[in-house]
Amino acid sequence: MIKLVNKMGMMSESKKSGIAYTLSTLVTKGLVFLTIPVFTRIMPSAEIGKINLYNSWFSLICIFSTLSLTSGGYQLALKEFDNDKDRYESSVYSLTLLVTSFVTALYVMNPGFWEKMFGLSRAYMIMLVIGLFLTPAQDFWMARQRYDYKYKMSSFLTLISTFGAVVLSVFAVLNCKPNETGWARLFVNNLVIYSVALLLGINILKKGKCFYKKEYWAFSLSLSLPLVGHAIAKQILDVSDRIMINQYIGSSAVGIYGTLYSVSSISLIAWNAMNGAYVPYLFKNIDNIDEHNNIRRTSSTLLTLYTFIAFVMILLAPEIVRIMATQEYYEAVYIMPPIAMGVALTAVSNLYSNILIFYKKTKVIMLASGAASVVNLVLNYIFIPRFGYQAAAYTTLVAYIIMALIEAVVATRYYKNHTKLKMIYDNKLIFILCVITVLLSFISIFLYGAKIPRYLVCIVCLLATYVLYKKKLKTKD
Repeated sequence: MIKLVNKMGMMSESKKSGIAYTLSTLVTKGLVFLTIPVFTRIMPSAEIGKINLYNSWFSLICIFSTLSLTSGGYQLALKEFDNDKDRYESSVYSLTLLVTSFVTALYVMNPGFWEKMFGLSRAYMIMLVIGLFLTPAQDFWMARQRYDYKYKMSSFLTLISTFGAVVLSVFAVLNCKPNETGWARLFVNNLVIYSVALLLGINILKKGKCFYKKEYWAFSLSLSLPLVGHAIAKQILDVSDRIMINQYIGSSAVGIYGTLYSVSSISLIAWNAMNGAYVPYLFKNIDNIDEHNNIRRTSSTLLTLYTFIAFVMILLAPEIVRIMATQEYYEAVYIMPPIAMGVALTAVSNLYSNILIFYKKTKVIMLASGAASVVNLVLNYIFIPRFGYQAAAYTTLVAYIIMALIEAVVATRYYKNHTKLKMIYDNKLIFILCVITVLLSFISIFLYGAKIPRYLVCIVCLLATYVLYKKKLKTKD
């Protein structure tokens, strides 16, 4: 720890911010995942299914209420309005409040219709509406902190709020009736998160003192509106399986599938942390030709490290499920490889969509995710009724492959035509990594009954990751 602190003291602010953000994200998300084995043992699967259903609908509705203003285009706008970031931040947050007010009015006019459509009680719906007003403030504030490399306060606030929400949620579930555990967990968790978001929202409005400025709204909407389509399609891709499983099979199956999906997505914690630190660096240096080799090397290293992590998680799936859940969930362990690989392809999509966002080609992102979501819906409609919720894992993988492929092809073509340079990413390496990892992931299913071979492969992967890390350090030196 002393060596790490000393090294960080000599680093640039961008590197300090990247490390701090990555570590805080890993710790906070890790805390959330550590509670999975607790909740699966003290909550009925049907109650967990209710929370999964709520989170699915919240993620989808949040796209409409925020107009995707908190997406990648926000960081590009911070660069565009570098001298007036406070007013810009206040203005776009006010825009989300205005849109959310309209969404809330639609609900208030006919609450029964929406409650029946979403399959959620009034208490859940009221909590959803409150979240729509408050969560954008936290998203804006966190993105601004990362962009300005102000990592200390954001890391501290994230750690404290997450720890408080987790501890209080467990306490609440342990002290209520089994059929009330879903609501108790959700209420207490959101009480902490939304309280912090409320304070941040007030701070944003107080500092910026700007409700409307045509230039800010026009610039942000020109980037974000196509991303609304992308975000809707992406959420459909992410949550339609759970909604359709609930329709065709039931909430208990949603609880099992949703839990396994969450476990399969553990590796995504690492990627989101790495990508969150990488994007500000990319946007600030993509126009600097002298940095192109560094960007190419950094992106390749990050993706390689992430694929190793994802593959190790797939190999250890039986052990992870035994730790995280009960025997009721273990029957679904074999759907983890396709889900995990589909989620892992998010990393590839992010790399190329970052390029498209920088060059304001957000419509391409919308079309790619739209095509993937349509394929996913059609395949779910065909296969879930016939083969059960397990089929959703494979339809998700197919959809993610389609989305990543479209974005990679279009981003590469546009970058080469626009800059007259070779692609800033190593496309050949990325393709090889994807193919090898997908093949090995399916082979790993046959190793689930043999512990020693799986453990040996895990050790080899970890050693390879360490060697790659040391090689990267020598290259930097």
